[in-house]
Amino acid sequence: MSQPTKNQKKGDVINCMPGIEHWHGATPKTGVTYIATSPAAKGKTIWLKKVSDDEYYGKK
Repeated sequence: MSQPTKNQKKGDVINCMPGIEHWHGATPKTGVTYIATSPAAKGKTIWLKKVSDDEYYGKK
């Protein structure tokens, strides 16, 4: 299930529950840096497919 895009600002804290597919990204004009913590007991991170340039820029 796809989640709606959420814009964040410096200092925001985001909580993402286990099992929720999500991505972290920048915009064409701004970068993004994030720090993530995850309890080891909850399991490992599962990386999904890389977003293509066409997907990122909305090209068809």
